[in-house]
Parts: sequence; structure tokens; C-alpha cells
Amino acid sequence: MDATKLAQYFPRQVFQTILFQFPNVASREPIQGLNPNFVLVQRFLQSAKPHLVSGGRMIISVVDSPYYRGLFHFEEAAEQAGFPPPPRGHL
Repeated sequence: MDATKLAQYFPRQVFQTILFQFPNVASREPIQGLNPNFVLVQRFLQSAKPHLVSGGRMIISVVDSPYYRGLFHFEEAAEQAGFPPPPRGHL
């Protein structure tokens, strides 16, 4: 399943919670000057937003490792997808 194209799999469904388990493209090769993991998260959030009920939760799990710190830019990706910033302590 391509998490950046959820409408193909769930054309009319909406959900209370949407979970993305450790998004990782296994590359640091930039996509139009941006980190590919950031691009993946941003595209996922844009794809998932129409499928989330009002007041629903979007959960993205990541590995807590120095290797991955700073690659995803969750706050920026959420803002660009039209979500409010995550609550403090939830990054």
C-alpha cells in the first residue's frame, strides 16, 4: 500500500485514528533539495488528512536513534499538510 495515495485504497472511508509505522525511505538522497523522509511524511499527511474524522488522531511512530534525529521535521510537515503543530512532548 502506498501511504501517500490513501484515496486509492479508501475512497470514501474516514477513520478516528490513522497510524503510520516508522516511515523510512532508507535513503538520504535529497528530493528537490529536501530530505526524502520529510517528503514521505509530508505526502502521507496530505494523503491521510481527508480520511481523518474531525478531532481524530494521526500517529506516526519512529525509532528513537541519533541516526534518525532531525530527518523527519514533523512540525513542518504537519503545518504544510494543514494540521496544527503536534502538542509538546509528542514529537
